[in-house]
Amino acid sequence: MNGPRLVRSLPADLRVEWAAEIARPPVVEASREGRLRLLVARVGGDWLGFPPDLIASTLPVGSIRRIPHRVSGNIEGLFNADGRVVVCVNLERLLQTSAALSEDASAARMLILQWRHTQVAVRVSSAWGLEEIDLSALQKLREGASASLAGVSRGVAIHINQPVVCLDAERLVASLQEAIE
Repeated sequence: MNGPRLVRSLPADLRVEWAAEIARPPVVEASREGRLRLLVARVGGDWLGFPPDLIASTLPVGSIRRIPHRVSGNIEGLFNADGRVVVCVNLERLLQTSAALSEDASAARMLILQWRHTQVAVRVSSAWGLEEIDLSALQKLREGASASLAGVSRGVAIHINQPVVCLDAERLVASLQEAIE
């Protein structure tokens, strides 16, 4: 069938303009003073704010394969994270968060945390996603919070009438490294 060509080549100047537009890095809106974007997720009964530069991905909860002869400690087992075998750490046990009042299994997610060349999976009960948290008025952790949780936190911020424990990336990584060694 010979008909009019509906596909035309782009003019050279337009091609150069579009290539420059596509190559330009995205504009990241600067956070307002004292505010930081954190991935907010519930672990146990506590809402935690994870630094987004530690998050490699979030995945649906899948099966965790137990490691033979490892029935205690903070390691739950091995998790298949899109074809990569990753150690799964029980963050609720590691940080000794408060007990969850009720669990909604359909909202559970796996966070794949990454630093340098290490990846670790942690199960969260639910996740809000990236939230802008006001760090200008950080408060102390609740009385009775575990030393483990206090050791990895920067403090507590109130976000949407909910206390969110803001995690410190370096101290969380150190705690996770200790758990997997």
